[in-house]
Amino acid sequence: MGCACVHNSIGDQKCLSICQIDKTKKNEENFPYNQTKNSNNNSNNQYRLRSTDNNNIDNNSFEMRILQEINFVRVNPKLYAEKIIEMLKYVKREGEFEYFHPKGNKRILLENGTEIFDQTVKFLNKMTPVKALSWNKEIQVEFNNSLNLIDKHTTTILSNELIGRIILEKRLKIVEKYKNCYFNIDIFSDPIISVLFQVTDETFKQERRNALLNKDFSFFAVNYVQDSKNKFMSISSYA
Repeated sequence: MGCACVHNSIGDQKCLSICQIDKTKKNEENFPYNQTKNSNNNSNNQYRLRSTDNNNIDNNSFEMRILQEINFVRVNPKLYAEKIIEMLKYVKREGEFEYFHPKGNKRILLENGTEIFDQTVKFLNKMTPVKALSWNKEIQVEFNNSLNLIDKHTTTILSNELIGRIILEKRLKIVEKYKNCYFNIDIFSDPIISVLFQVTDETFKQERRNALLNKDFSFFAVNYVQDSKNKFMSISSYA
């Protein structure tokens, strides 16, 4: 079961089941972007870290692509609603279940079918656009050398304990300057799919969507870790 952990206060961690990923399907091609294609499969370098050294990020990087997609939703919500409608063509029904299954990607079980897509389209069509976010290295979480604590028995790469520690350390560093901040954990390596399932948020309070569209946030950063088998996890920061 896929798991997204949302941290909205110091020490407060919630693991929220958002979907089930069918692991029998292998990635075959980009849709429309797949960061795992660039992974390092050298067994002597089991983990691949991404961390920008400054506020200049490459236009083709995962970091820039997800920031661009988030800003697309924030600045053009009605246009993004049209994109959601277009992406419904990738929803396939198999027996009693519906899956979001773009060609070349693992299929994702839609636990409540396409209802959440329809609700999101209505929400975005009524939404007032908000300002775009700017990349801010200062709020980016740091993985450092903690990867030896990898948890191989969960759906996330790192253990929940380590995830909580990483986020808490960053929050404590920035809390005086950025009193309102939010951290989100995600398991999708494709920025388009990641943002789609954050916007069509099925969690109880829809905290992930609320953070992504929060008009009071001005800054964004993301960092990710990926193992030699392309198991992926990112932590996004908003402030």
